Parts: sequence; structure tokens; C-alpha cells
Amino acid sequence: MTKSSSDRGLTTGQLEAIDKPITTGEVKQVSVGGSAKAWYIPAGKIKRSLNDIFGVAGWDFELFECATIWTDEIKKKTKTNVGCTARARGRLTIRDRSGAVLCLKDDVGHGFAEVGIGKPPPMEGAEKGAASDCLKRCAHKVGTRFGLSLYDEDDQWGIEAHKRAQDRDDGADLDKAKSALVRFVSTKRREFGHEPRK
Repeated sequence: MTKSSSDRGLTTGQLEAIDKPITTGEVKQVSVGGSAKAWYIPAGKIKRSLNDIFGVAGWDFELFECATIWTDEIKKKTKTNVGCTARARGRLTIRDRSGAVLCLKDDVGHGFAEVGIGKPPPMEGAEKGAASDCLKRCAHKVGTRFGLSLYDEDDQWGIEAHKRAQDRDDGADLDKAKSALVRFVSTKRREFGHEPRK
């Protein structure tokens, strides 16, 4: 199996860490409208994983744009709030120990904040949320450790099983979830030609 150009410069340990499945405790849910929910890894955990795998000086994140794109009153049954949506565009850069660039990952993120009338404007919260979302979306392109599997519809049941196993302490469900994640990682390694550096 040939090694992809994006893997050159990464150590065996780094490649293994990138492909390590995410654990139940690292994943949270957020409502995306109605009864629909989406899985995500908090930005703080993403940053810690980047530090652990590449080193504090081995990565950086640059924002090209972060601005409010919508703001308006949101009328509730008993009150009126102010809502705000922001968009951010940024780039995650990964470097080796010598400082040479290994890969660049660009993406966009969005953030939303809502506050009551008379309270500090929600723009700051929305823009912070957009910047964090942008970082997470850039990082997920690096590999499983950063949430790549959360964007794969075929892997969602595996994550669900992890949650069910945690709630019920069901070993059988947990084993199924682990097997699903292992299969997913193996598939992605074949698709992208990953091969640990000797």
C-alpha cells in the first residue's frame, strides 16, 4: 500500500493517534431543529488532542473572516429576545518538528447566540461560536480522533451504541460500537492510502 503525500512527515505514533476512535466521554449532542440532534466534539477537546499529537508548536489556526451575518428579534410566548448568527472562515495548519508544513485544512463555521432584550448584545457569543465551529470543521478533516466519523452516516449507529452502552452498562452494545468504529477506521485508511511511517 502506498503512502499518501499528506502522511509524509507524520510518525507512526501520530498516525495511530489520528486514527484512534473517539470515546463516549468525548462526544456531546446538540439540537439542530425539532427533534433532530447532531454529535460533536467540544473545541477544548479538539485543541488538547492537537497539542497531544502534534505538540503545542506543531499546529496553528488562522481566522480569515469572522463576522455577524444576521441579527433580529426573536419573539417568544412571554418575551422577546435578540438572536445573532455569525460566520467564520479559517485554516488549520499542521507542521512537523522542524516547522515544515505537513497539511493545510480550510473550512467555514457558524455560531448562534440569543439573549434577552436589554442584556449585552449576542454578537460576541455568536462570533466565538463560529470560530470554534470553524476550528472543529477544519480539524475533522485530519482524521477520526478529531471527529471525522461523526460526519459519516454509516457510523452514526456505532456512536449511538456507545451512548446506549454507557447509559445501560451494556457490554454487548459497547463491543458492537467498538467493532463498528474499527471497521470505519480501516475503511478510511484504505481509501486514503494511509500507511505508518517506518
